[in-house]
Amino acid sequence: MKLKKALEAVNSYFDLEGSLSKEQEKGLDKVLKKLNKKELSLQEKLAVETDSIKLKHLEQALKVIHLQRKKGMQLLSIMRKEKS
Repeated sequence: MKLKKALEAVNSYFDLEGSLSKEQEKGLDKVLKKLNKKELSLQEKLAVETDSIKLKHLEQALKVIHLQRKKGMQLLSIMRKEKS
């Protein structure tokens, strides 16, 4: 085990609350990145699609994903402010 990993392991035992928030922050960051990729792919599909029914479904999905991402970013900023 490298020194850095060993120090992180020891540190996590002493600071359980801090490690939980770090894990939550990392997890939320991963989810936000996935949502961003999904949002971009839906925007690309929306630009190409010509069928009005499919356009409507894509627009709804895009709105939902955008709102989820927005809520996640707000939560992440709150978590980071509380940590400081």
